[in-house]
Amino acid sequence: MPLELTRPLWGIIKDIHWQARTGFDYRADIDKYHKQEYWSIPTDKRPEGDCEDFALWCSQNLIKQGIAWQHQAVAYCQTETGGAHLVLMINTDRGVYVLDNRQDSVVGYADLASTYHFIAQSQWGKPMDQAWVRIEDKITPV
Repeated sequence: MPLELTRPLWGIIKDIHWQARTGFDYRADIDKYHKQEYWSIPTDKRPEGDCEDFALWCSQNLIKQGIAWQHQAVAYCQTETGGAHLVLMINTDRGVYVLDNRQDSVVGYADLASTYHFIAQSQWGKPMDQAWVRIEDKITPV
C-alpha cells in the first residue's frame, strides 16, 4: 500500500534530501574503501560516499522520521551518459518520488524516466537486500 503523502511527510522527504544534498560529500568507493563497489550507510558527522551510500543514508534518515522502509525501494539505472547509478524511491499515493544525489530536489519518477534508463529495483515492501526485480518500461507502484 502506498504512503499517504501528507504535507508534513512531503516536508520531511524534501528536508532529508536537502540535508543529504548540502551535507554529503561525494567520494567514490575505490577511494574510500579501495573496492570497486561497497555499500555502506555513512555514519560520519559529515557523511561521504557515492550514489548508493547517498540513497542508503536518505533511507535510514527517512525511517528515523517515521517513513517506513516498506514504502521505499532502491533502483539501479543508467544515466544519460551511460554511467551506472542508484537512487532511492518513495512509493506514495501521488506517485513514485526519487531522491537522487544528482538532482537538486526530490523529483517524480516520470521526470527522470526520459533521462535515466531504469534497469532493476528492490521490491516494494521487502527489505532492500532481498531479491530485486527487473524494470521493463516503467516502475509500477504497488
